Amino acid sequence: MPAIIRGFVLGLGVLVGVGACASRGGGGGESAKAGEGRMVVADVKSVAGRWAGLMDLPGGVRNQDQYVEVHVLPDGTYRATSARTIGMLDARGTVAVKDGRLVMQGEQGARGQGTLFSRDGETLLMIDMTRPDGARVSARLRPQP
Repeated sequence: MPAIIRGFVLGLGVLVGVGACASRGGGGGESAKAGEGRMVVADVKSVAGRWAGLMDLPGGVRNQDQYVEVHVLPDGTYRATSARTIGMLDARGTVAVKDGRLVMQGEQGARGQGTLFSRDGETLLMIDMTRPDGARVSARLRPQP
C-alpha cells in the first residue's frame, strides 16, 4: 500500500497547492449547475502552501481513509507526507495548470487532476489520481495555516 499512497500523495500535493489562491470561476447560463462552486486555478504560485485532509484508498472502505499533508511550492513541485496506519508516506511530484484545473504527475508514475470548490465559504480541493497499475485514489483537502 505505501506505493499506492506515494503515487497519490505526489499528485495530491500538486493539486492542493494550486488551489489555495485560485480565483472563483463562474458557471453562467445553462452550465451553471455543473460548474456551481467550482473555482478556476490561475497558476501554481497562486495555490502554493500547505493542504491537509483525507485520502481514500483503493477498495472504497471508508474507515480506511488516511490523513495526509501536502506542501505545494511556488515552483510547481510538491511533497506529500503521512505517518498513519499506512506507514510512512513521503511522495513527491510536479503540478501544472490546464484549463483552470490542476494536472499532477508523481515521480513514480501516478497521474491525476485536482478541482477546487468553494462550499459554504470554505475552499476544498478534490483530487483523483490513477497509479501506474490502474488503481484509483482520491483525496479531500483543505488549506492549512
